[in-house]
Amino acid sequence: MAETAPSKATKPPRDLWILCATFFFIFLGGGALQQHLNAILAKTRGWDGLMIGSVLATVYGTFAVWRLFIGYSMRLLGRRRSIFLGTLTYALLPFAIQYCHFPGGLHLAAVVWGWGAASAWITSSTQILDLTETHQYGRASGTFLSAVFIGQGLGVLILHR
Repeated sequence: MAETAPSKATKPPRDLWILCATFFFIFLGGGALQQHLNAILAKTRGWDGLMIGSVLATVYGTFAVWRLFIGYSMRLLGRRRSIFLGTLTYALLPFAIQYCHFPGGLHLAAVVWGWGAASAWITSSTQILDLTETHQYGRASGTFLSAVFIGQGLGVLILHR
């Protein structure tokens, strides 16, 4: 039996627009900054490509591990706080780059950023799923991801200057 489309389109929830705007601006700034991390650290610290690559590997490696356990911190912190603290790690990335002058400090910041990325992505996806009716989830998640990637694309272009 095929599902039929709802007869009346529902208005997207306000929280969806807040999530879209939050992630747009996060990826316009700190999220887009990771595309330029090699150039920034090579220029400001004189680090080689291996050292710089290890920072990003730390971010993405811990992101992968944290994804397995993020449900625990989400339960402990609640969804709004998990999203807030998770996105805050992206916003604090420029400060870590500016003030962590030794590799261990930046790697520690990368571990925290990995948790933040997992918290922001998993919790926001959970929130979007709960905010929408099943037949509206595709549109809501598409709107959300469009905001992320438009923000990142613009951010990479702006930061390239």
